[in-house]
Amino acid sequence: MGLIKIAKFLLNTYIAIVYKDIKNPHDRFFKSTMTDLEIAKDYMRNFLPPEVVEKLQLEQLSLETTNYISDELAECFSDIVYNCPYGKDGQEVQISLLLEHKSYVSPYPHYQLLRYMLSIWDYCIANNLPLKIVIPIIFYHGKDTWKVKPFSDYFEGIDETLRRYIPLFMYELTDVNTYTDDVILALNVRFLRNALLLFKYGRNQEFVAENFELFFVTRKEEDTWNPRIRNFFHKAFVYLILISNFGKREVNKIIQKLPSRIKQIGMSTYEQLIEAGKIEGLEKGEQIGLEKAEQIRLKKEAAAICRLYQKGSPIQFIADVLDLEESYVREVLKKYKLLK
Repeated sequence: MGLIKIAKFLLNTYIAIVYKDIKNPHDRFFKSTMTDLEIAKDYMRNFLPPEVVEKLQLEQLSLETTNYISDELAECFSDIVYNCPYGKDGQEVQISLLLEHKSYVSPYPHYQLLRYMLSIWDYCIANNLPLKIVIPIIFYHGKDTWKVKPFSDYFEGIDETLRRYIPLFMYELTDVNTYTDDVILALNVRFLRNALLLFKYGRNQEFVAENFELFFVTRKEEDTWNPRIRNFFHKAFVYLILISNFGKREVNKIIQKLPSRIKQIGMSTYEQLIEAGKIEGLEKGEQIGLEKAEQIRLKKEAAAICRLYQKGSPIQFIADVLDLEESYVREVLKKYKLLK
C-alpha cells in the first residue's frame, strides 16, 4: 500500500469513527492532536514553565492508556495523560492535559482538579503503585479570560493559621485567546501552531472565511504530500468544516485561497464528509437516518480493525491509529473470529 493510499485509508477511517460523539468535535480534534507524541512534546516545551521543562526527560515521554475522568468530571474535562521521567533520578510524573469543555471560566477549577488527581491516586493505591506527582494542565478556548489564582483565594476571611488546612497545589493554564497570532505563528513548530489557531478561531465563521489559509501554514521546505502532514490537515479540515457549518459554495470559495496541493486535501475531505453523511442539509441531498448512519459507521470501523489486524498490525497499534479502546478492538476481532 503506497503512502498516499495509507493517508486516504486513515482519513476514511477517521471520518467513519471520529463522530461517535458528534456533539463535541473540539474534544475529538484535541485528542487526535495531543495524543501525537511529537506535538505533545512541542506543546510541553513551549507551554510548561522552563524550570519544569528543564528537568523533564521529554524524549522518554509516553502516553498513559488509563482514563481517570469520572462521569461527573466528564461534564467539565476530557483528559490525555502522559508519563515522563523527571530529574536526575528519573522519578516518574504524570502530565495531564485537560480540555475544558465549557465555554466559560470554571468557578472552582481547583476543586474539580483535586477530584481528578484523587482518582489518579486512588488508581495507584488500588494497584499497589507508588503515588505520582500530577502536573495538571487546563487547555481552555472559551471567550472569557481565565485568571489563575491560588486555591486559598477562594476561601474568604481566613488568616495564616487556617491557611495550613487548605490543599496547596497549582495548575498550568493554556488560554489560547491570550496569545496573539504573531506569538502563535512564531512558535515555528508545525501542527502545534496550526492547532492553536484552530482552537482560537474555529468557531468564528467570519474570521475563518477571511483567513482560511492561516490555518494551513507550512514551512517552505515541507512536502505537503508527506502522509503525516496530509493526515493532520485532513483532521483540521474535518474540524473546521464541521464547527464552522459552511455550505458547499462557501467551502469552494474559501478553499481557493490555498496552495494547490492543500486545496486538493480540502476538497477531497469535504466530499468524503458529504459521502459519509457527516454534514447535514447540504447540496448532496437528504441526511442519512441516524440508525443507518450508525450501522454504516460500525461496519466501516469493524472492517478497518479486521483489515489492519490481518495485515499483521498489533492490537495496541490498531487502537492508537483508530482512536479506540484496546478492549473494544479485541471484542470486534473476537466477533469476526480473528481472535480467540
